This record gives sequence, structure tokens and C-alpha cells, in this order.
Amino acid sequence: MEWQAVKNTKALLINVALTPEAILANLTAFLAGRAGVLGEVHPFGIAFFFMVLQSGRRLRAFSVAGAVLLGMTGSAGAARLIGTAVAMAAVYIVHAKWKSHTKHAPWMQALTLVVILAFCRFGEAYLIGITARGITGLLLEALMVLLSASLFAPLVRLVRVGMPYQLHKEQLSAVGLAAIVVGAGLNGLYFGDIHLADLWSRWVTMTAAFLGHDAIGAAQGTAFGIMMEVAAMQVYGGGSGVYGVSGLLGGLFSRLGRWGVVVGFLLGNLIVSVRASSGVSIVMGFLHTFLAAGLFMLTPNKFIFRLARAIPGTDTEAEMTADRESRLRALVTDQLERLAGVFGEMAAAFAHVDVVDTEIPERDARQQQLRQTCEIVPRQLRGLELIIANTAKHIRLDTWQGDEIAVRVGEELARRKIRYSQLRVLHAGGEHPEVSLVMENACDGEQRCRRLAAQAVTAALVETYTPWQAQCKGRQGGCYLRLLPDRPYDVIIKSATIPKEPGSICGDTYARVELADGKIAVLLSDGKGTGARAALESQATVAMMQQLISAGFDPAFAVQTINSVLLLRSPEEAYATIDLAVIDLFTGELEFLKTGSAPSFIRREYTVEMINSNSLPVGILDEVKLTEKRRLLRPGEMLLMLTDGVLDSLPDRLQKEEWIAHHLRRDRSGDPAGVCTGLLTQVRNMMAEEVHDDMTMVAVKLVKRLSSLNATEDDLPVLQRRSR
Repeated sequence: MEWQAVKNTKALLINVALTPEAILANLTAFLAGRAGVLGEVHPFGIAFFFMVLQSGRRLRAFSVAGAVLLGMTGSAGAARLIGTAVAMAAVYIVHAKWKSHTKHAPWMQALTLVVILAFCRFGEAYLIGITARGITGLLLEALMVLLSASLFAPLVRLVRVGMPYQLHKEQLSAVGLAAIVVGAGLNGLYFGDIHLADLWSRWVTMTAAFLGHDAIGAAQGTAFGIMMEVAAMQVYGGGSGVYGVSGLLGGLFSRLGRWGVVVGFLLGNLIVSVRASSGVSIVMGFLHTFLAAGLFMLTPNKFIFRLARAIPGTDTEAEMTADRESRLRALVTDQLERLAGVFGEMAAAFAHVDVVDTEIPERDARQQQLRQTCEIVPRQLRGLELIIANTAKHIRLDTWQGDEIAVRVGEELARRKIRYSQLRVLHAGGEHPEVSLVMENACDGEQRCRRLAAQAVTAALVETYTPWQAQCKGRQGGCYLRLLPDRPYDVIIKSATIPKEPGSICGDTYARVELADGKIAVLLSDGKGTGARAALESQATVAMMQQLISAGFDPAFAVQTINSVLLLRSPEEAYATIDLAVIDLFTGELEFLKTGSAPSFIRREYTVEMINSNSLPVGILDEVKLTEKRRLLRPGEMLLMLTDGVLDSLPDRLQKEEWIAHHLRRDRSGDPAGVCTGLLTQVRNMMAEEVHDDMTMVAVKLVKRLSSLNATEDDLPVLQRRSR
């Protein structure tokens, strides 16, 4: 218990004082406490404390209060310190009461802060004596605390959730005020002959001029000048006007880059130096400008870029907005193309409509198709509603969060000198954001592009990313890569097929489809009959199913849609089974959807579990009753999917499902290919006559992922594999 208490205390101290966020907050609070107006009014420290308290970080607010009092120690008397401490303690307690009962408006809480501070100041004045000057100072401080608390209010969200992707105008003003308060807090602090407040003000003004050109540079510089005049700060080289003039000229030359800002700032310093009180002031002014310019030139590009993209109106922000709109258009276009693909598959299915049987009256046949058409339309409209709703959801989530991820990845790629294009972040709002890009660098054709991209994205996002899809173009460059967070699992998929007639077309169709969020879908369909006609039904079924689930349709709805399409295709009986298994490579979860298909088998270490289908194939009834089943697949375990032809070919004297399960239990090789070929060979050898139906087996084995660069290839065709 004692050791646990020590650990908890240590963690508490680290959180309060030693994390980067805590150090930044406490240092800012210390300088805000030092910042004074007219030498005796200190409104900024308590306003900053109140802002942190409003964010809900009560422990952080406690440490900030201590830093504010420490900062005031050098410039305020004991009575002023005691009054400020009592005021902050009272606000801390009142805020706790508000939090546990009702929520008050921010302006009302700020007004309460001012009232509490005023009472404490009156008590202080009563003890040391009330004077007209003291009353004036009290009213000035109350007004400035109210104003500062209001200006700091937009920073509450930054303290609560961190730096946003982009600052709005109120937050930008609050950040500018915080920079000015820090400069005022540095007043009187020297490093040798270098005045830290003057050095800080020049560096911030240069940075503002570089980011926002002449307008922001002049505004920030002028604001610094006003504050330094009010704070009675010594400014070398011609007074506080040097910031505004130099910021304006630095911004005008900022189109030339950092050197342009420096030259413009020096020119402004030269113009204002004619107002300097002495030659020493001129020399010290240029010395401070040169040192600030050195700091400005050494400021990392990464820091500058993040500020530029967060500040409205900068060139970088405009470029990011244009890029966001471009990616938004690409996202919408991609979703619409998928939707078009769905209807394309349906059109292809209708292209094979059979001639109406002459025994069925033409009028009856038309009426039957009309009735079925009326039934499919509402279902299709519901499907359109779902896909459009999903598209809107993805757009909302991906646009902003995707920008943040894309910026970090782009910075890392640039740092590694990797040229790229078409950088996109997909599913940014989900659990597993995807990154896709085209690398323009030449590749050695031996997966070098995969390694470089995976290393860069991993470094940028602090999570191991590996290739999900890759199209290597070799030395000509332009390799396309799609990366996902490293999945703990992979699958080995093998199959074996025996058609009814040797050398003929098999009526069974199977495919592997890569879905979003690191999922793999395995599709197996058995068309009615054998040969070309059965293949036509099963291929159309698999193609439509692949398009629908890739476009984001729910698998159950996809089955109902396919069922309606098959009913409309022909007045004759035309059906196909659907055997769908979706494997999540992050969790190993299996999701089954089976319509009229043969049982599937899960071979575990000592047991075999059978998954049955209780519904008819699609294309028979107006509506298919579906039951989705879920199982968990562990590494080393295997899923076996098969068509009815396998079971129908076994002798009737056998318990056919048990016979399959028995052979799966006996097999200790764990080889999916061996399981498929071995079982089909035994089935074929047990048949006295010719094969009665097409036979297909697909084995899916879950394995621990070793390296995405050495992933096992399978023999399943991938239908129109596309990035999402």
C-alpha cells in the first residue's frame, strides 16, 4: 500500500509539473504573474488561472495558481500576494460548486471572478489604507481582469483538447494576446546585456510577418508596442514603434522567404532608429534584431508550417483549404463511382435475360416482371439512402481529421526526401485510418517503395503501418501504395476445384475482396446446375456482391438486392447460393452470411465446428430470410467453405458432414492447400461413377502476421480491387 501511494504521488507530480503541457502552462502562468501594468496592476496571471480552471483541468489550475503567485513575488507586496491567493482560492471553490450543480454562462463566471477579486482588494486596501490612487488602481485592475478573462476565453478549448487543426479568429486573437503577455512577463529579465522581452517581441513579430505578411506583422508589432508602452518596458533602437514599422516592412518582403522578412525588419529598424535617444540604444537595437533574426532563421520549418496552417488567411492555410476541397471532391467522386459500379453490375446481369417460355402467356410474364420490379425499387431506394448517408458521414469525419493526418505524413515524407503525389487519408474518423499515396521516386522493383512508405507513415503517426495494397512500377516511379495500421493477423487462402466434365467450365465462383478497416471477405457461390449456365449465375452473383459490399452496403441488404435482380432476370427458375465470410484481421472475428450454401467448418485445435445455412438460395423467393452468425478465429485455426457438389458426391451411406469433420480433425498439417486437394481427391476416389456436380473447396487459415512485405499470395482472383 505504501509503495502504491509513493507511485501515485510520483505520477501526480509528473502530471502537474513535468509533462511538456504542464511545463508550458506553468511557465506561461509565471510570466503572466510577472506581467504588470503601470508597475502595480497585475491582471493577467489571475485571468490565465481562470481560463485554465474553465477548461476543467482543476489539478492543472492548482499548479498554475502557484506559478502565478511565484511570478508576482518579485513585483507585488505581501498584501497583494495574499489578496490574490485568497481570490483564486475562492474562485476555485465557487467553480467546484458550479460544476456540481448548474452550468453558468462564461460572462457570468468572469463577472463573479471580478467581484471576488474586488472584495479581496478592498480588504487589502482596508488593511494598508485606502487612497484615491488605490481605488483607481483597483477599478483599473477589475476592468483589465474582466477584459483579459474574456480575451483568454477562446483558449479554453486549446487547454482542454489540445491544438486544433485550425484556429478561428477569436482563438488567434487570444494566442496573440498570450504572446504579448509573455513578452510583458519577460520585462526586466536579462541575459547579459540582452533584454529577453525585447528579443522575444522581435522574434514573434518576425514570425507573424512571415506567416501573415504585412497585415499580421504590422498588427502583432503594433500590439507589442502598445503593451510595452503600458508596461513601461525599455525598447532599444527608437522606442516601441520599431515593432509596428519593422513588422510591416518585414511582412511586405515576406514573399521572398525568411531572408526577405529579416531584410524588411532590419530596414524598419533603420528607419525608426532616428528616434533613438543615444548611439548605444541604436547599437543595442540592431544587436537585438540580429539575435532575433538568428532565432527566426533557426526556427524549425515544422513549427512554422503548423502555425501557418492553423492561422486563417495565410498562404499555407489557403493551400490546405484548396487541397481539402480537392480531396473532398475525390472522395465524393470515388463513392459515386462505386455506386455507379453497383448499377453497372445489375445492368450486366439483366443483359442476359432469357427468352420467355412460350407456354407462359406473354401478358402474364410481363405482369409478373412488373410486380417484381415494383418490389425491387423501394429496396434500391433504401439502399441509396444508406450509401448516401454513409458517404456524408465519411465526408464529415475524413475532411478535418484526414487533414491533420495528411499534414503529418506529408511532413515526414518531405523530411525523408520522398517525392509523392495523390496523398489521401481514408476513414480518418474510424479506428483504422488508411493512408494511400503515389511515390514518384524510382523503385528497385523489390519492394523498396513499400519499406520506405511504411517507415515514413509509421514515424509520422507513431503507430506501425504496413502495406495493404501495392502496385510497384519499378524504376519508372509512380508506385501506388495503400497502408493500414499493422494488423496482428493475416490469412492464407487456398482453393481446389473439380468440374463435372473434365476441361469444362466450373459453375462455382469464388473470390477474395479487400474491404475497409483491414477486413477480408471471401465469397463462394454455386449457380443452378453445372457448366456455363451455372457459371453465369454464380459469376454475376459474386460480382454484384463484391460491388455492393465494397461500396459500403450492408451484406444483408446486398443479398436481398441480388435476390431481386435474379428474380427479374428470367421467368424461369434461376438461383445461386451465397457463402460469405468476412474476417477482421485486427481481431480475428468471423462474420458469416449464408443463403442456401453448404455448411462451413471451423477446424480448431481439438474440435471442428459446423456452421449451417437455414435459408434458400437467392433467386427463388421474393424475400430471403437471413441469419448472421459470428465466431472468433484464433491463429492456426482454419475455415473450410465448400459447395453442395462435395457433399452430394459422397455415398449416401455416410454421415456426410461428420465425414468432412472427421477428416479435418485427423489432418495435422495445417496446410490449407493440402486440406482442399486432399479432401477433394478422397471424395473423387470414393465415387464409383462420374462426377455429378461441380465441386469446390476454399480453405482460409488465420496466421500471425510476420511481415507485410512477405505476405503469402493466394490463388483466389481479386475482382476489381480498388482503394477506398
